[in-house]
Amino acid sequence: KEFKRLTPHQSCGLKYTSLVLTIQEIIRDSNNEPIELKVTCQNVTDEGVAKHKSFIHWVSHPNKCEVRLYERLFLHPNPEDKKEVPDGFLSDINP
Repeated sequence: KEFKRLTPHQSCGLKYTSLVLTIQEIIRDSNNEPIELKVTCQNVTDEGVAKHKSFIHWVSHPNKCEVRLYERLFLHPNPEDKKEVPDGFLSDINP
């Protein structure tokens, strides 16, 4: 009960970063063994993301993996607000 780890029902921090990992899907092989985790990665500075007490800090059997990093589409939280973005939302697209 006290052991903290990354599970389908429990997020986990990534050591030496301000990132929180949350499992979205577990891909299994024909023997029902997990072969892939699809996770989301959020920054603790984002609204609504809490700091965690559990952290992943090493991987015992590392594998090559593909990582896709995405940024916000718009530079401001409300791109349709004329006070923040006077030239309209198309001028606020993140390059």
